[in-house]
Amino acid sequence: MTELREEPRVLLTSASHHLANEKPVSLRALSDEELVACVSTPVVWSTPKPVGDRPAPPPPSIDDSFEDKLELIATGHCVAIFPAGDRRAAVREDIALVPVIDVDPCEVVLVTRADDPNPLLAKNNERPAD
Repeated sequence: MTELREEPRVLLTSASHHLANEKPVSLRALSDEELVACVSTPVVWSTPKPVGDRPAPPPPSIDDSFEDKLELIATGHCVAIFPAGDRRAAVREDIALVPVIDVDPCEVVLVTRADDPNPLLAKNNERPAD
């Protein structure tokens, strides 16, 4: 395993969310927020909440796509914390990305087999350190 870099984390939230214009946000500000569910997310942290007079949608299931999760975020039912380098949500005008200041960065790593003769991997090992 080779560590390539560290990336700060960002909060993904609806563009109309009260934290959408904060720069940056603290984890403490997220204490009442519902996190979008992923396969390994405990149910207690991942049940979408109602927004206004709209009922809460069902929690995401294991087979829900990334786009399904972005829809829950965009409609204000959940928030998520992502690596800043994951730009898939950045193209959406209905989702805000807000830096999170008091959380450890994500490690971006390259994991390979020790005996892999791939020449691309050898070139990566020759690159100068950041």
